[in-house]
Amino acid sequence: MQRVKILDALRKVSELKDRKIIIYGPEEYLVQQFLKKLGEFYEVEKFYADENLEGFLSREEGGLFATKATFKVLLKGDVLTGVLRKKADKERFLKSLKEKERFAIVLTPEFESKKWKTELFQEITKIVEILIYAERLPRETLIKRILSKLESKGINRGLAELIVDIAGEDLARLKLETDKLLEYPGEITPQVVSALVFSGSEVNVFEIIYLLIGGEKKEFLKELEKALLTVDPLVLVGLFQSQVRQLINLSFGNEKGIKNVGTLYSIARKRKPAWFLN
Repeated sequence: MQRVKILDALRKVSELKDRKIIIYGPEEYLVQQFLKKLGEFYEVEKFYADENLEGFLSREEGGLFATKATFKVLLKGDVLTGVLRKKADKERFLKSLKEKERFAIVLTPEFESKKWKTELFQEITKIVEILIYAERLPRETLIKRILSKLESKGINRGLAELIVDIAGEDLARLKLETDKLLEYPGEITPQVVSALVFSGSEVNVFEIIYLLIGGEKKEFLKELEKALLTVDPLVLVGLFQSQVRQLINLSFGNEKGIKNVGTLYSIARKRKPAWFLN
């Protein structure tokens, strides 16, 4: 079994696209990028081990209008030890892996290393040809990427380091936070970074806008008061201005130039303001 780091795998997807693969490690964003690149060659079908394992095992491939061959991906593969309890189920699963020309089993970041020693995973690794490890990128690499992405905003290394300090080293979160900074209409300062960039444990000033627009006045005032304890009022005004403008564009179906459109849709739909009709 060949071991490959995720960045190397991304560079040579064309060489790995017809192989039997396991992907594991903490950097989920790069895993998704790898699967996305597979989509350039195949119709990627995703299944969850604890929900629709039968779909993964089935020999049926592609939908009615599929124009490419199928590449099946099994997500949350670490629950297989709990799902395949009977000997007959394990044997059927392993037989299916042997018969497939190509597939990928993706393990969650919480996968426990001791599971590699279980009988099931010992057998799976005998069948798998490629083991891809999705490691976190080094801090220095993250800082360089942020400096490059936000070059048009004129940020310096100190600000890039501050972004990583606050948001952490998860690429998906860093992408979201730097997208917000790209959309901020004013100068990026340490105060702006501290206000707009947040981790899951901090006050989410980004969502305060949707409380306001959604008519949740009491909740809005409560969260606004909390945010003002740590956030410059002028920074909040800038944030409101930028994101409200984007939401108005979205409400009219205009996504052009909006970097974080997926997140805006997600939060807007969750808040369900009356004017958001999509």
